Amino acid sequence: MAAVREAARDNLRAEGPAGLSLRAVARDVGISPAGLYRYFDGRDALLTMLIAEGYGDLADHLFLAQGATDLVAESDRTRDVPHAVAATADVADRIRATWRTYRDWAGAHPNEFHLLFGEPIEGYAAPVDGATSAANARMAQALVMPLLEAHLAGRLAVPDLDVPAPAATLLAAEMGAVAPVAPSPAFAALTVSWWSVLHGAVALERNGQFHWMGQDAATELFEHTMAAALAAVDG
Repeated sequence: MAAVREAARDNLRAEGPAGLSLRAVARDVGISPAGLYRYFDGRDALLTMLIAEGYGDLADHLFLAQGATDLVAESDRTRDVPHAVAATADVADRIRATWRTYRDWAGAHPNEFHLLFGEPIEGYAAPVDGATSAANARMAQALVMPLLEAHLAGRLAVPDLDVPAPAATLLAAEMGAVAPVAPSPAFAALTVSWWSVLHGAVALERNGQFHWMGQDAATELFEHTMAAALAAVDG
C-alpha cells in the first residue's frame, strides 16, 4: 500500500487530477491493473484516498505552523514548516504562520492543491460523510482554531448578523461539536470570509495570475493581503 500511495501521488503530480490512471499506477508499482483492484474498487477509491491524504497533510502543516503539535501524529512532527511558531506565540503571529504555511503548501504541492480545490473531476463524487469529509473538517479546524482563540480572548471583532443565513447557523453548529465553546453564526460566517480572502489570494497566484509581477512582488502582495485581514485582530 505504501508503494501504491507513492506511485499514485507521483502520477497525480505528473498528470494532474484528471489524468490519474489506475493502469499507470499499477505499472509503476509492478503489478497488474487487476491486482490493484485488491486494494481499490476503482479510480474513485484511489482519488478518495489521495484527497483525504491531501487534506490531512495540509492540516498537519497548518497545525505545526501554529505550534499545535499535539494535534499531529508523532511521526509527522518532523515535517518542514519554515514559518512555524511556538504554541505560546501571540495568537496574531500564529494566524500569520497558518496563512503563510497554507500558501507554502499550495506552492509545494500544486497538483494536490488543484485536486483539493480545483474544478470537480468528471465522473467522480466523494463519498458522503466519508474519509474526505472528515479530512476536510480537520483542515478547516486548523484554519479556524487560532481565529476562535482570538475571538474568545476579545481580540477579534465579529460583526452582528441581523438574520443569520441558514448555512452560517449550520456551520456554527458543526464547529460547536469540536470547539471548546460553541461559536455564533456570525463568527462562522466571518471564518468563511477570511478563508475566501486567504484561498482567493493563493489560488490566483497558483493559477498564474501574478506571474507577470515576479515572485518577490507576489509575496509582498500576499503579505499586504494578510495584514489587511489581520487588522481586525487587536495587536
